[in-house]
Amino acid sequence: MSGISAADKIKYAFLELKKEYAFEQITITELCRKAGVSRTAFYRYYARTDDVLDELIRDVLSQSEEFADESIARKDGLTSRKKQPICEYLRSHEEFKPIFSDASLIHIVLRAFVQHQKTSFAKRLSRTETLSEAEAEILLYYQASGCLTAINRSYGLSDEQWRKIRERIDHSMSRTMRDAFDY
Repeated sequence: MSGISAADKIKYAFLELKKEYAFEQITITELCRKAGVSRTAFYRYYARTDDVLDELIRDVLSQSEEFADESIARKDGLTSRKKQPICEYLRSHEEFKPIFSDASLIHIVLRAFVQHQKTSFAKRLSRTETLSEAEAEILLYYQASGCLTAINRSYGLSDEQWRKIRERIDHSMSRTMRDAFDY
């Protein structure tokens, strides 16, 4: 792992440890040992193990397309996107599975998803709807929790099986949005 920053070594070690241990069982000492870094190096980047988790979630969110953009791109038939949709990104990066499939962490993941996407999601909805910020946030939580559930249930499916399921989900979501909001 030479040439890799201490922060990246710590994140990689976290993902490896998360395969074996519950989040609460991962200690800074064990993370440093697994990453091959000193505690001083750990504290240069992070204050707690929670900070490592938060950064890994932010990494995924920064590499994936926002929900509103994802569904609009599919609806409009756009195929040349700079980022993968979140569901596709997580399916193709199974190293994050220990975080995103852990029921004890789902509230942390959902909160991060919503905070990351709340402004753009509400802006997109406000073009056609008169929803309060709280209502838009509830819809975003609904979409994010459904997305994570679908991803977790789809691990092990072939890409073709997943494509068919995703198309059905997209169709259902489009119909629901159109019916509920004349979308």
